[in-house]
Amino acid sequence: MIYVLILVGVMGIIGVLYYYLFIYMKKGLLRRVGSAVDMVKVAIYYRLRRRFEAEYGEDQARFLAAAVTNELFSLPPGSPDAQAFLESHRETVQRELCNLKNDDETRDTVTQAIRVQQSVAYGQGVRNGKALLGPMNKLMALGILVPGGDVPDRTEFMQRASELYESVQEQRGDTRREMAQTSQHIGGDADTADVVLNFVRYCKAYLSERCDLSEDEAQILVLDPELGADIDEVKQEWLWKDLGLGTDPDTLLVPKLFDAPEMGRINSLLDRYASEYSHREERIKRYLKSIGHPLGYP
Repeated sequence: MIYVLILVGVMGIIGVLYYYLFIYMKKGLLRRVGSAVDMVKVAIYYRLRRRFEAEYGEDQARFLAAAVTNELFSLPPGSPDAQAFLESHRETVQRELCNLKNDDETRDTVTQAIRVQQSVAYGQGVRNGKALLGPMNKLMALGILVPGGDVPDRTEFMQRASELYESVQEQRGDTRREMAQTSQHIGGDADTADVVLNFVRYCKAYLSERCDLSEDEAQILVLDPELGADIDEVKQEWLWKDLGLGTDPDTLLVPKLFDAPEMGRINSLLDRYASEYSHREERIKRYLKSIGHPLGYP
């Protein structure tokens, strides 16, 4: 009898461990899939921007492409300038959305991304009908949704998203940093809010604990827009190349595992910027002053 009880106890422990391993891997996968959806958003933005430049000029094409992309994905404008553009050019945005009814490639790409986005939201616990079905219903009302079909395989979708993103990058000749800077008017975040916050905390801690900067200096450096752009570029490679498919970024960021091999790419960038701090400090503070940040020069 005692052996039966021991066996039942062991099996129970294994079951609990398996459950938490499954949840851990699922959480990491959902974040990776969410990142892939964001890559599709940027790729769609660049496709539209290139199309609009001939008719509207480069400056207006930027805002128009962002506005149309935001509408396709049911996102709010990503900046005050983007909001102002939308309010004053709603007819133009609506006209270009209607034109997409004849663009089968864009319709299919957006439809697949929205279906995957919907499955990710459900996997993250979203059960509100409007939040889940709103983007799909909006595409249907616009005549852009491709009816029928299943939710794409997540692994295949991530691969397709990466290829689409890279193809747009090659066509433009832009680095990921330049793409991050010029697509800033697209709404939404490339990461969930908690990952963004934990990433910033990791960077500040690394700069102060490993790079001989004071906490104030570390705080100023993480506000450097050039570092931010470079981080956006490197972070995409970190997510796709350095982390395993099921790895939750927070398992490295929250405990601040500076010596983990997976953090080497991020740490190298932070080391370089820390070594240049004395040359960057004045320019960063002037920038902070220009945007009204309290760490800017008085």
